[in-house]
Amino acid sequence: MNGLDYSQPINEQYIYFFNYYGCAEYEFMKGLSINIDGSTYLSEYSRYISPDDNFVLIFFEYDRYIEFPLYLKKYFYPGKNFLLYVSAGFGPVINNYAKGNVSLEYKKENTVTGTNIDFDSTYYNFDISPLRNSLPGNGMQVPVSVIL
Repeated sequence: MNGLDYSQPINEQYIYFFNYYGCAEYEFMKGLSINIDGSTYLSEYSRYISPDDNFVLIFFEYDRYIEFPLYLKKYFYPGKNFLLYVSAGFGPVINNYAKGNVSLEYKKENTVTGTNIDFDSTYYNFDISPLRNSLPGNGMQVPVSVIL
């Protein structure tokens, strides 16, 4: 909405990581293997914007991401009971769930909308996945992590 200050900070309420590394490794040559891992990241946050007592905008979002790093690993055997390795690869991050709630309430005395009516509405459980999974250039970035 025009006239709102969107610099209000995001309130991160819940962040949870579940990581499982080493779920699959195949050594196709002595000391050289290919690996795939799995990670899950859940986040929940909200934003509360109220420039005056007559206007309240509340936004809440819950996201779930999965990552499947795929990489090559080179082992080195410098001595007895000692093992070193170097790995390189990529891990695309995929948003597989994004839902949100938005609540907007204002009175006719508000200074934001310029309307002369009272309004109160909430939209629950709407799908934000198209925004979170859009391509670069459409306003969102597709995150990619690199494992070194």
